Amino acid sequence: MGRRWDLRRILRRFGPAVVAIGVAVFASPLADQWPSTHQVEIALDTPAEVRSVSLSIVPHGETDPIFATSWSFESGQAPPRLETRLSTPNGSYDASIVTLRGPADAREETKRIDLDGNRITLFAR
Repeated sequence: MGRRWDLRRILRRFGPAVVAIGVAVFASPLADQWPSTHQVEIALDTPAEVRSVSLSIVPHGETDPIFATSWSFESGQAPPRLETRLSTPNGSYDASIVTLRGPADAREETKRIDLDGNRITLFAR
């Protein structure tokens, strides 16, 4: 009878810790799939010439964007930096930036980025 009481006391005392460790081990592979908030900044080269900027984010190796946004400006009014936030799982993505400087002067750049919850700055020329 004394042994059973000791086992119950041990389980009562350490049981919650064992359960918490089990949940952490089980949930850790799933944590990368949970969305995180990412801050993306676009630094514009010669912003005075920029009329509009479009940004789309696509998971690397896929074709459908999971995020897209755009900004439009009057001539000479674009700020040097644009910021946006998105919520997506950490991982590797392709960022497509289209910069329009005039009626026939559009430039598209695609860059591979790794989103990991930190702020990332993309440079658009």
